[in-house]
Amino acid sequence: CTTLPPMPARTVAPSTTARAGAAAFIKSYNDTFHQTEGAYSVYGYDAANVIFTAMTKTGTTDADTIVKYLDGRQFNDFYAHAGEWRARDHRVLHDMYVVDVLPQSEVKLPHAWFKIVQVIPPSRAFRPESQSTCNKDW
Repeated sequence: CTTLPPMPARTVAPSTTARAGAAAFIKSYNDTFHQTEGAYSVYGYDAANVIFTAMTKTGTTDADTIVKYLDGRQFNDFYAHAGEWRARDHRVLHDMYVVDVLPQSEVKLPHAWFKIVQVIPPSRAFRPESQSTCNKDW
């Protein structure tokens, strides 16, 4: 089992602390797996942490128990800031961003190629629960 450092809350945020954390994660990933991280490396790492945390907190690997634990849970992690697992349809609600793409000369770290110009809260970014078309028949 490989242990990587915790992922910063927002890799591409303007904060130098977040960027320093992102650089440490990227270096550790590259050193551990002997390859450059891909676009989904941090998302996979984050998703695994969500599941591992749920299994640790519930003390089980039972899928129904883990779903009950996650439903309605609010969280902040790499993938989702102001996130919530909506119980009705299991949609993950989170802030969405309007961004400006930086000129290549201003990109100082991998994946830090944009500047956030507007944050759209989950209540505006996703359709309301009452309009969900998910049958949830699984």
